[in-house]
Amino acid sequence: MGQYPYQSISSETPEIPILTVNLFLPGDIHSPKISCVSILDTGSDCTLLPITLLMQARASTIAMLQENLDLNLIVKTTGLSLKAIEKLKKEHNL
Repeated sequence: MGQYPYQSISSETPEIPILTVNLFLPGDIHSPKISCVSILDTGSDCTLLPITLLMQARASTIAMLQENLDLNLIVKTTGLSLKAIEKLKKEHNL
């Protein structure tokens, strides 16, 4: 387990561990990463990420492709072109 420095984000809150989180496209650690600064909540029951970061990582599109959903449904749901979805599918061997 790592050790993370505690930092103050305001004078009204106690110091908290803050770290950088890097998101990659599923199954592709060589893809362009999305970095964000996050609070490490050691008492949390789950991990939460802003939906905007998940959308940047195309997490929902990759998940739909992995589930072999109809490509026309993916186009309608994501707003991506069929060409873009086919490219993602090829890039991730799906």
